[in-house]
Amino acid sequence: MQAVLDICLEGYNQGRPRQGGGMNGRIPAVAFIEGLPSPPQQKQDNRAEGRTAKQAA
Repeated sequence: MQAVLDICLEGYNQGRPRQGGGMNGRIPAVAFIEGLPSPPQQKQDNRAEGRTAKQAA
């Protein structure tokens, strides 16, 4: 039964694009991935680099 269910869910989530509920023609798997939060950007500390350059001069 699990193998049949897996095939069914794969066809549902990866198969045809959807038209309703804000899907805008996307498949559910793509909508899920696009809804994941992006990883936080790491800040670069330019001040520390500036101090290093001044100390080297």
